[in-house]
Order: sequence, then C-alpha cells, then structure tokens
Amino acid sequence: MYTQSSLRKQHINYFNLILELFKPYLSKDFILKNKTFTDKRTKNVYSSLSFATLSLPCFNFYRNLFYNNSNSKIVPSNI
Repeated sequence: MYTQSSLRKQHINYFNLILELFKPYLSKDFILKNKTFTDKRTKNVYSSLSFATLSLPCFNFYRNLFYNNSNSKIVPSNI
C-alpha cells in the first residue's frame, strides 16, 4: 500500500508519479482511497490518498525487510 498524507500540489505530482510506476501491479478495478481525519489534539484536518497493489511474490523482498520472523514490523538495520 502506498499513502501520501500531504496533498500539496508538489506532493500530488509525486503521488501521481508513483501511481504510474505501480499501475502494472494494480488490479484493473483498483480504488483510489481518499481519507480525511481530524487530529483530536490540534483539531487540524488532514487528508491522504492511497492505493494498494496486488499481493505478488515480487514484493516479498520488501516485506521481509520490514517484518521479522514473528511478523512484527521493524526498522531494518541498514536504514
């Protein structure tokens, strides 16, 4: 899944670039999700756009970087 939380013009352009790169890995009827939420502490309203790719073996390498053997999310040691 890819999510872009800042919807300023330059970030939307970047989001669209990423979307184009991943189009071969999306289902034909994928849904672009738009989410709006309010921060309870600051009362600021935020928005985000996201899409999810198909679950494909070519992405296992990246999943294995960020999840350990017990399925807990981790920060890789090379970051």
